[in-house]
Amino acid sequence: MINIIIPFPSTAAADAAVPLSNEDDCLRTLNCFGVHVNVIMSLFVIRCPAIAKVCLIKNRKNLFLSAALFNKLSFIRLNTHISNNNMVREGVLPPAESGEFIAKNAQHVKIHEAGLEKLCEEMLPSITNKLEIPDTGADIIHPDKDHDKAADWVFVADALNFCFWSYSGAQKWTVDGHSGYYALEAALARAIKNGIDITNPKYYSKITEDELRSIMKGDNEATIPLFEQRVSVLHEVGSILLEKYNGTFETCLKEANKSAVKLLEIIVKNFPCFRDEATFKGQKVALYKRAQILVADLWNFFGGTGWGEFKDIDKMTMFADYRVPQVLVYFGALSYTDELMEKLKKDILLPSGSEEEVEIRGCSIHAVELLKKRIEEKLAGRSVEVPNSSLIDYYLWCYRRKYADAMETIPFHKTLGIYY
Repeated sequence: MINIIIPFPSTAAADAAVPLSNEDDCLRTLNCFGVHVNVIMSLFVIRCPAIAKVCLIKNRKNLFLSAALFNKLSFIRLNTHISNNNMVREGVLPPAESGEFIAKNAQHVKIHEAGLEKLCEEMLPSITNKLEIPDTGADIIHPDKDHDKAADWVFVADALNFCFWSYSGAQKWTVDGHSGYYALEAALARAIKNGIDITNPKYYSKITEDELRSIMKGDNEATIPLFEQRVSVLHEVGSILLEKYNGTFETCLKEANKSAVKLLEIIVKNFPCFRDEATFKGQKVALYKRAQILVADLWNFFGGTGWGEFKDIDKMTMFADYRVPQVLVYFGALSYTDELMEKLKKDILLPSGSEEEVEIRGCSIHAVELLKKRIEEKLAGRSVEVPNSSLIDYYLWCYRRKYADAMETIPFHKTLGIYY
């Protein structure tokens, strides 16, 4: 689809207008309008099938439309956003469309078909009935899925699921021998075992720094990164659950009514700390790493049943973080400019929302979408489950864990922030 920026107020086509007869008429009319288009535009066909070919012009840099002829396009709706059926927040491209837009306009990151093919061939042997996730050797104790606070445990874990990296050579924060996200899970499991009501927003909405510091106490002198931000996040999400959702995330799940997209919308609209968005080349884009992984983790944790049943889970994209891009570069599916690669090798921070950081994350999303399509084509005719983007992400993330030593040759980008 094509997203178009219209610098005049009205964007509603008149129902009484006369439709144009063919794609040539469409193109001539579209080329009159007066709007400079330097981004992919959103074009919605209502009546005339001939307009489909207009999508071919989406890469033109100087498409213009005439306001005077706007009302003649009775068969077209032009909006500054995608259709309401797919949109999570007004004016913000959702993750899949954001990834495509970012990839098409990226200057520091490229996607490579040969690398995608190599990664596809690596993954195919792991798909028998369904995609088998690499064993990372981690053994974390989760609450049983039938536990009355299981959904709230997943919510708390993903509310805190961000920024576990350490600088090259620095001591890592670990809990019971686990690092990164696994250390977080270990800390939360230990808290529950010790009788701490960590899944109750009445507790964590007012948690003190000393209380959280005790919960997150590691095996060594290293502490969990962005500690103060984690206190703030718990206060924020706990207060919102108490004010809007009867003190439990289950209320959000009931409101979503088994729709992953609806749950994603509820999360990003009501919990600001999950609102992982940026402006790229003048366009608002969404990455939604923690929000999407929350939905997918519920689906995975509950085995696609109960609180984890979503009829549209395949709408989720991969979860754009700092580890999965590392795997994509390792296989040659992504590449960085020499300048960007040097920054990563030198541990230079990429600011959250910066062009290079957004390109790494957006291109990763689009690369996994392309990889998913490639795998689907390879599996055509076979009675196996085609993996969705969430499963592909789990595979790549666990692959990085399993082959961590091999991955050390590829630097990962470092950004301080609460979104991933």
